Amino acid sequence: MLLPLASQAAIDMIRLGILAFAFVLALSLPAHAADEAPWTLLFYISGETGHSRELAEELKATHETIVRECAANERINVVTLYDPLGSGSPAVFQVFTQGRPRPDLRREYRELNMGAEWTLLNEFLRPCLSAAPSGKHALFILGHGSGWWPARRPAGASPDAGYLAADASHGDDGLTPSELRDALAAAASLLPSGKFDLIAFHACDMSCFELGYQLRHVAQLMLAPESLLPKQGLSYSSLSRLT
Repeated sequence: MLLPLASQAAIDMIRLGILAFAFVLALSLPAHAADEAPWTLLFYISGETGHSRELAEELKATHETIVRECAANERINVVTLYDPLGSGSPAVFQVFTQGRPRPDLRREYRELNMGAEWTLLNEFLRPCLSAAPSGKHALFILGHGSGWWPARRPAGASPDAGYLAADASHGDDGLTPSELRDALAAAASLLPSGKFDLIAFHACDMSCFELGYQLRHVAQLMLAPESLLPKQGLSYSSLSRLT
């Protein structure tokens, strides 16, 4: 019997449901010993999405949710680097420990290229891991993504021409799969286990074999959408219930 094709909206909801289930499953990893430090959640948010104001507004709201709900949990360390849309808006690095902001660790940048490997590693990951050590580490990268697809790149570009966290203020420069791998490998080497417990992508098209292979040595779990990410994104408010 032939079944009618599902509408795109229905397909998006199915994908969102699967992604939400995987999200909850990832967060239910066995806990470390009771005397060890809690989770540290790292949020790298590339909001300079010049050709998609709707996504920029979504990322702004997501950042506000993270700060309002996740960072208030005394048993979770939260670190964010958020670069909002607009040349006059500074990128802000914030650390929250024991449910409170750390003004001594707050930094503002007049301008950052969020699509650069150097920014991800040296302006975010290394400071994060020294400022908020813990037993478990989950990294969330939010912004535009294309997996390994060479979006907006010349015809015939290699599979490594895909991008993540594209920054419109720097010509849509984005992290290639190999740049992402190198930055995360350098950061993971600073962790006791040598790997992130979870790496999650709030970006389209990131669940692909090619990217998973690149990150196989730097993360226990990878969570990402295989196609377009529905506007609802991930349920970040649920992270406040980790402990």
